Amino acid sequence: MKSTRTASASAGNTKNPVESLPLATPPLVIESPTSSKLLSFQARLALSTALAFGYGNRGAYAGSCTGGVGVYSCTGAAGSDTTQSLNNASSLTVTTSSGFGIATATGNALDLNLTAAATGGLSFTDNHASAITGSVSGIYDRNEGTGGVAVTSTGTVTGGQYGISADNYSSSTTSVTASGIVTGGTGAAIQTFGNKTSITLNSGAAVSSASGIAITNDGSNSTVLVNSGASVTGAINLGGGTDSLTFDGSDFSGVTSFNGGGGTDNLRFSNINSTVDGASVTNMEIVTIGSGGII
Repeated sequence: MKSTRTASASAGNTKNPVESLPLATPPLVIESPTSSKLLSFQARLALSTALAFGYGNRGAYAGSCTGGVGVYSCTGAAGSDTTQSLNNASSLTVTTSSGFGIATATGNALDLNLTAAATGGLSFTDNHASAITGSVSGIYDRNEGTGGVAVTSTGTVTGGQYGISADNYSSSTTSVTASGIVTGGTGAAIQTFGNKTSITLNSGAAVSSASGIAITNDGSNSTVLVNSGASVTGAINLGGGTDSLTFDGSDFSGVTSFNGGGGTDNLRFSNINSTVDGASVTNMEIVTIGSGGII
């Protein structure tokens, strides 16, 4: 079992300044065609504050996620963002709205957790090409319950360590689907841990990491499908278990290592006319050239 990873109002003066003003402070007179109103100094101060801050100079709103009872929606453009830590004891469903973005200077951008008591699954779905950047991970999922984990990203996910990190301690499936840019830093762009893992990269996906490790799966059966229009740059390390890695019309020219790890593993190429450096293929017990494949 993989070791647990963790992401990494002062008191003011209570004196009322209004009470120290002379009683002779003149009122502000606002006249209208139908009535005249006298505003006390306190009301005048409240009015000027509202005009200055409530309407005239609205600051940028940070990306954030709101909701409850395990259902959350993420809205707002990136601004002065903090980690959005969402958790529940039964199930967790998180979605995005158009224009959502988040960038954190510390920790994970999105930190999604289900406790051991949870019987439902954990899902994150971004169908709005959101820009998600975290100091540690862009998207971090941890499920200690019995349900599955599903992550769908159509935008740009970046992390100082991992782009997308999904840890599933249940016997249910972990799935990651991406059609955008996923970038890691000191770790893999996509990191998964679980009993059964499925990673699907669709057209538009570009997966890479500064560490040189694009995809890693720790010690479980995994299926990785890289479809036409998607690309992977760096090493693919699938760990133990029975693994299947398929490139179907996709770009693998940047892949430095096809490593199946322990178990009986299958590397498959379909609808591709390209070359592969034999030294880059390790621990793949079966290599298949499928329909339309010329290697």
